[in-house]
Amino acid sequence: MSETRRGTRRLHLLIVEDRPGDFRLLQLAMEKNGFNAELHGVSDALAAMQFLHRQGEAYRHAPRPDLILLDLRLPEQDGLAFLTLLKNDPAWHAIPVVIISASEHETDVSAAYQRGAAGYVVKPVDLNEFVLAIHRLGQYWFNLVRLPERID
Repeated sequence: MSETRRGTRRLHLLIVEDRPGDFRLLQLAMEKNGFNAELHGVSDALAAMQFLHRQGEAYRHAPRPDLILLDLRLPEQDGLAFLTLLKNDPAWHAIPVVIISASEHETDVSAAYQRGAAGYVVKPVDLNEFVLAIHRLGQYWFNLVRLPERID
């Protein structure tokens, strides 16, 4: 029997972030807050799709993510275009996607929700505020809500 009670199952997070420093900050914030998560990072939308479809040697054993953290400003294809593709695909539309972006523009926030984002978090500039924001995000996704069982 799989562990499904709040906070007991190890969650797989796919982080789509082109800036290695921001990925590392997310990683450190998750570790500092003690969340039971395995982080998988990709730097663009194409790599995210390869991860989801287990294409290529690097992603052959990729798990189905329980949650996707998505930056808006990505090379080649922006996060909103990727979000649209994801939410229009029956295989992936149920995976919650939280936007984590430096953009505070109302047009970006509205567009993200219109395309099916489960949340929108503005990346704080201050390191302590960033860790606190990830703590709050994690409290919600790891301890409060119930995510569906992962079917690989």
